[in-house]
Amino acid sequence: MKRLLCECGEKVVRKDVVQQEYFVRQFGPSFVYVKYRCPRCNRMGEQYVRQEDWMPAALETAIVTALEAAVEPYFPSHGPITEDEQSSVRDFLTRSNPLDSLKLFFHEN
Repeated sequence: MKRLLCECGEKVVRKDVVQQEYFVRQFGPSFVYVKYRCPRCNRMGEQYVRQEDWMPAALETAIVTALEAAVEPYFPSHGPITEDEQSSVRDFLTRSNPLDSLKLFFHEN
């Protein structure tokens, strides 16, 4: 699920939510309507999120910050992905058994 953000870029958490409703449709995707007041700019905002993408736990501040802290060391800032990196990944995936190579790669590092 993508995080709910205000237009100013502030994260929306549970205490900021004013209204939450489910819109279940017989055909096509169902949605969750979330209305909130931004803690930074104090504007009212609203978003429709596809029900399959909705995770109410994402509004919990402690859970979100704990997940971000756990994932952060694995994705250091290296800049954009280069064409050489893309081609090396493509070559790796076209090998006959990439899972064995992947096991070797992680045991070496």
